Amino acid sequence: MTDQKKPPNPGSNAALKLGCRCAVMDNNHGKWSPYPPDGWWISENCPLHAPKGSIPREPGIEDLFRPR
Repeated sequence: MTDQKKPPNPGSNAALKLGCRCAVMDNNHGKWSPYPPDGWWISENCPLHAPKGSIPREPGIEDLFRPR
C-alpha cells in the first residue's frame, strides 16, 4: 500500500476546491464515472488529475515548425 492519497474524483466539489479543471457535468459531479466504469473525463490542463507531462499528446501542426 502506498502513502499517497488518491485525489478526489474529477468534477467533484472537493476536487474543484483543489483546482480541478475537469468537466463537472460529464463526470456526474464526481459521483460516478461515465461509461466505462473508470472512464472519467480528464482535462489536459487539470493540475490535479493530469499533472504536466502525464498525458501523452498527439503531434500537432506546431511540431512541423519546431527546430530540430
